[in-house]
Amino acid sequence: MLIGGSIFGVASIMAAYSTTAHFLILSRAILALGASMIMPATLSCLRHTFVDEKERNFALGMWVMAGGAGAAFGPLVGGFLLEHFYWGSVFLINIPILLLVLFFIFSYIPNPNPV
Repeated sequence: MLIGGSIFGVASIMAAYSTTAHFLILSRAILALGASMIMPATLSCLRHTFVDEKERNFALGMWVMAGGAGAAFGPLVGGFLLEHFYWGSVFLINIPILLLVLFFIFSYIPNPNPV
C-alpha cells in the first residue's frame, strides 16, 4: 500500500504539471497503477487489523461508504476546482490527502514483519 500510495502521489504531481496530452495520458496510466495497488491492500489491512468479526464488518461498511462518498462528491469537488483554480488542482488535491493517509498508515497499521 505504501508503494502504491507513493506511485499515486508522484503520478498526481506529474499529471498536474503535464504540458502535453501525451504526458497527461501517461501520468493518468501511472495513477491507475498506483490506485490498483492501493485498493486491494486496503481490504487486506482491514482483514488483518480487525480480527473481531463485528468490528471487521463495521470497518468494511465504512470502507464501502467512503468509496461511495468519493464517487458522489468527487465530480462535485473536481468541478469546483476546475471552475475556481488551475486545472491541475484536480490532481494536486490528492497530495495532502495522500500525506494524511500515509501518516495514518505508519501510525496505526501494525507491521507484520518487524525488523
